[in-house]
Amino acid sequence: MKLLTLNTHSWLEEHQEAKIDQIVAQIIKGDYDIIALQEVNQLIENASIVNDKYYCSGNDDIHIKDDNFAYIIVQKLKAQGYVYYFSYAMSHIGYDKYEEGSAILSKQPIKPYSEFVSIDRSPDNYRSRKILFGETQVNGKSIVVASCHFSWWVNNQDGFSYEWMNTKRILEQYNQPLIVMGDFNNPEGTEGYDFVLDNSDLLDTYTKAEVKYGHHTIEKNIAGWENNGGKLRIDFIFASNEFKVQSSKTVFDGVNAPIVSDHFGVEVEITE
Repeated sequence: MKLLTLNTHSWLEEHQEAKIDQIVAQIIKGDYDIIALQEVNQLIENASIVNDKYYCSGNDDIHIKDDNFAYIIVQKLKAQGYVYYFSYAMSHIGYDKYEEGSAILSKQPIKPYSEFVSIDRSPDNYRSRKILFGETQVNGKSIVVASCHFSWWVNNQDGFSYEWMNTKRILEQYNQPLIVMGDFNNPEGTEGYDFVLDNSDLLDTYTKAEVKYGHHTIEKNIAGWENNGGKLRIDFIFASNEFKVQSSKTVFDGVNAPIVSDHFGVEVEITE
C-alpha cells in the first residue's frame, strides 16, 4: 500500500499551474493507493458548482467548485487515464477569500465522515479545525484514513491536545486498521508529538520504516512558523501498529519531485 500526504498551500504558490502538473506527475509516478491533502482551497466567491461522479460526499454539505484544488488534480489525473475517487471537508475561511479544507483521494470509493475537533467551530475562525475521515479499500481490505490539519500545541487541555483527543474518540469508533496523515503542526520530539504516541496505539511510520529517505518537511519560515529556526518534521503518517513499514521518504523536496508547496510531502509504503 502506497500513501502520500501533502499540505498543498493551494492557490498561494507562484507558478501554481505548473506545480499542479508536477503534483499530478508525481501521483502518476508514485502510483499511490491513498492520498491525503491539506490546505485544499476554493474561492468563496466562485459560484461554479460541479457534480462529479467520482466525488464521494459525506456529512459536510459544502459544494465542490470548479477551482477546488483536489477536484482539479483529480480531473487532470482522469485526463491521463488515472481514476481517483475523492472527498473534501472544509475547516475554515483562509486568507479572507478561500474555503479551506482537507481532501482524501483513493483508487476505490470512499465513505467519508467529517467533524470539527477544535473548541472553535465557526468557519469564520481560522482556529476551527475539521478532520476528514474516510472508509475505503486497498487490495480488497477495508481501512480508515484521516486527512488532518491540526492546531499548535498550547497545553494538555487546549489547542492540539484537545483536537487530538477528539480525533482519537472518532477513530475509536472504527474497527478497521487506521492511517492518520497530515500536517500536525507539532514537530517530532515536542510535547504534541509525544502526546499522539502516548494517547493512541498508532506508530510513526517514519521511525518504523526499514528504509528512510529525507526527514524534515518544512525548512524555512512559513505561516504559523514565522520564527522557525531550523528544519522541522511536522507532516506525518501514523498507522495502526499491525502494519509493517517498508519505506518512508520525503517527496516534493526538490530531489524527489520539484518543490510545490511550503511543505514537503511524505510518501510511505506499508504492508499488513
